[in-house]
Amino acid sequence: MKYLALICTVLASPLAMACATCSGPADAPQSQGMNAAILTLFFVLGFVALTVLSFVIAIALRIARHRPEEATEAAIQPQTLAGSVS
Repeated sequence: MKYLALICTVLASPLAMACATCSGPADAPQSQGMNAAILTLFFVLGFVALTVLSFVIAIALRIARHRPEEATEAAIQPQTLAGSVS
């Protein structure tokens, strides 16, 4: 089975040597369109990544802001296993 896959890869390699993006001249309209599409994809992925990162940072800051209040409040009110002592 491994040899069959190797033979198919070797026989199909001349067909996949170059695509239209790699074999065309750099100033061709098709190449310029492909470059614009790649840049657009990078910008969209970057925007999504920055959005997710900013959401994670915002959540982390909110958690950090509320934790000291909870720790101080817990230190002031003594608690038992049943709940806080009144």
